[in-house]
Amino acid sequence: LARGMKPLQRRAEMPRGGRLRPRSPRRIREDRERTRQRREAEYRIKVGNFGQRKTTVTVLDQIPVSRDDGIVIKDVSCKPEPAQRTDLGELTWRVPLDPGKSAEISVGFRVDAARGVEIQGWRE
Repeated sequence: LARGMKPLQRRAEMPRGGRLRPRSPRRIREDRERTRQRREAEYRIKVGNFGQRKTTVTVLDQIPVSRDDGIVIKDVSCKPEPAQRTDLGELTWRVPLDPGKSAEISVGFRVDAARGVEIQGWRE
């Protein structure tokens, strides 16, 4: 991980008969300019209700949070918007699902690092 960044965490509370299919982060683009490094990522989380009753699935995720002035997290996009978002990058969705239905959550962000600041732990 980059100096001063917390690791990404993902968790979901699934009712009986539910299923979570996390998708690995997909690298979109990496830019190395004279003054900074830029990396973008986007991923999807798919949840489904394979039970007999209507239910609500709570999905918890975390996006990177910088603790270093040389690293900036920008262009955070979430579809749908989370029900709750904290300063620590924790995201919470409450997804109501009818039996046999599924839903998808999309998350994307950009990490800019100043020249000379190394981003460690970034999986390609």
